[in-house]
Amino acid sequence: MADTLPPMPKAPEVKNGWLGTYTYTVKLKGSGNQPKPYSYYANFHRVHTGFVEFTREVRGAIRVNQPDKYNKDRWESWLSNGTKKSWNYINDTLKAVSVITSDACCRTPHDHLRVIRAGDAKNWKEGFTHNMDLQIDHMTGTYILSVPLATTDAQDHEQWKVRKDVVSKNNYLRDVDEIRTMTFKTYQQLNVADTVMGTFRKGQKEIVINRNAPFIYEELLWHDDNGKAVFITPRSTGTVEFKLVLKKID
Repeated sequence: MADTLPPMPKAPEVKNGWLGTYTYTVKLKGSGNQPKPYSYYANFHRVHTGFVEFTREVRGAIRVNQPDKYNKDRWESWLSNGTKKSWNYINDTLKAVSVITSDACCRTPHDHLRVIRAGDAKNWKEGFTHNMDLQIDHMTGTYILSVPLATTDAQDHEQWKVRKDVVSKNNYLRDVDEIRTMTFKTYQQLNVADTVMGTFRKGQKEIVINRNAPFIYEELLWHDDNGKAVFITPRSTGTVEFKLVLKKID
C-alpha cells in the first residue's frame, strides 16, 4: 500500500490559532529463530493521521513548574478544543511457532497466527485524536508540543494450533480461534515520546516536525518461574516516522 493520506474531509476553518496535520507511519519486517525450534515472522504496517487544531489560547504557561508562568508577553500557549477525529490503517501479521505454558515444567510448541486489522487501503478506520497542546517561550525561543494520541478500534484475530508432531506427558493442548476488538493507542504501542521540543524564532508562522524512531518487536516465549519474560532473539527493528506540520492562522 502506498503511504498516501486517506481522503479526509475539508480542514476546519480556524480563524485564530494553529492548524495542521500529523502522520505516524510504521514499517517492520523481521524474523527470529532462537532458541530452536521456536521461530517467528513479523510484518507490521500502520498509518495514523488527523488534523491538529489549536484554537483556544491560554494566557501564560500551561505546564507545571514554569518560570514567570503568568507573563503573557513571554508565553504563548494553545489548547485543542475537544477531541478530534483520526484516520487509521493497521495491517499487522505475526506467524510464529511459540509456546503455551500450562505450568512451571510443561511447555508445548504451537503454531501461532495473529492478525491485527483496522481499515483498508481505500477506507481507513475512523478514530479519535487526543492530548494535544502547544506552549511557546518567546524569551528562550523554544516550544514544547504534546504529540497527538490517535486511538481506534482494531480487530485482533488470533489462532493457536498444537503441533501434531509434539506429544508428551502433561502437555497443555490448545486449538482455538479467537477474534476480539482491541483499542489501539499510537504512542503507547509505538514507544514515541509524548512531547517534542524545538527552537522558535520571533514571528515564526510554521512548525515542522519530522522524527524517526526505532520500532522494536520481540516475540514472547514464556515467563519463567520468577516471572521474568523470556523472548526469542534476535529482536526485529523497524521504524516509526512521525510528521507534523502546523501553520499559524491570524
